Amino acid sequence: MRDHLGAARRHPGRVKLHRNTRGSWLTASLIILCGGLACAAGAGSPANDAAGAAGTGGGASETGGPGGTTGAGGSGNAGTGAAGRSAQAGADAGLDRAGPSDDGPPPRDGSGAGGAHPEPARDGAGVEVPTDAPDEGPKGAGCAGTAFLLCEDFESGVLDTKLWKLTQNKGTVTLDGARAARGSKTSVHVHVEPGGDTTVGLVESKTFPALKAGLFARAFIYIPGAMATSLFTGDRHSRLIYAQGSIPYGEYALGIWNGGLIQNHYSQTDDSQDTKMLPPFDQWFCLEYQLDSAAGNVRAYLNDVEITALRHDGWPASNIDTLMFGVDRFGNFPVAEDLWFDDLVVDNARIGCTH
Repeated sequence: MRDHLGAARRHPGRVKLHRNTRGSWLTASLIILCGGLACAAGAGSPANDAAGAAGTGGGASETGGPGGTTGAGGSGNAGTGAAGRSAQAGADAGLDRAGPSDDGPPPRDGSGAGGAHPEPARDGAGVEVPTDAPDEGPKGAGCAGTAFLLCEDFESGVLDTKLWKLTQNKGTVTLDGARAARGSKTSVHVHVEPGGDTTVGLVESKTFPALKAGLFARAFIYIPGAMATSLFTGDRHSRLIYAQGSIPYGEYALGIWNGGLIQNHYSQTDDSQDTKMLPPFDQWFCLEYQLDSAAGNVRAYLNDVEITALRHDGWPASNIDTLMFGVDRFGNFPVAEDLWFDDLVVDNARIGCTH
């Protein structure tokens, strides 16, 4: 409707002149004059074209919640001439962009803000595969104002050795100001040397024995694409979130093995639940681990969407007493590896990716 009728609505004088049959010489003169003006308007000036693209006196507007829209506001000469119509069409195209969703899990601190996440795609096995990074919340979002049992955003610039025990078997754990999640300043850089049977990361026992029967652990993780071959091919196992317990002894872990993400348990026997699903590379992703160690049940969430293929119930029970974020690996890894961890949270309920 806009393309066909817009010119007539914007220039009613031109239509009236064509309908006026009185005063032929005056009509002709006005037609020539208006024709020149119409040509100028049709060609558009740089100023008018810019105004048509951006508008004047307006601004962007967003409406959150389900079905929210984001549109370009403002008014200008967008409708004048072909260039203006193109600019207007570009601005109007913004009206089709989906707004943020508020159907994510509620944050633990009770602020009422829902986490936004994309609608997942599915792989060939029907596993939900989030294709985009999560809505990570406000830039610089971290631990301030939260009530989690443990929350670490590393923004102090110093590793808290009273909270974390550093494990650096064939590698190093350092703070890094060059790469951090969600617009923050600092993350943890885990560097692992080539070889096998290495354990490099941060170990906490603060939340135990309170969480010995079960926990939720979340991390933002960055894996460079250059690590894809060494991490996700062959019989190589890297644990990223690793819980260990005693009486009876047991290990539970969420990590990477043989081309995909894996849940595994080890006590009297070694068992696993694995996929061929890869996490995103060259970007921060949110990984959450749910462990009911009293019942032996595990769940995993990538960017706030459960990876249903990693769901398992009924592994042998154990009382957990330590939890590690980092890289605990087995197998022959041919090259050194570098991963980054940020915004670590441990709690007794779903955490989500917003906080």
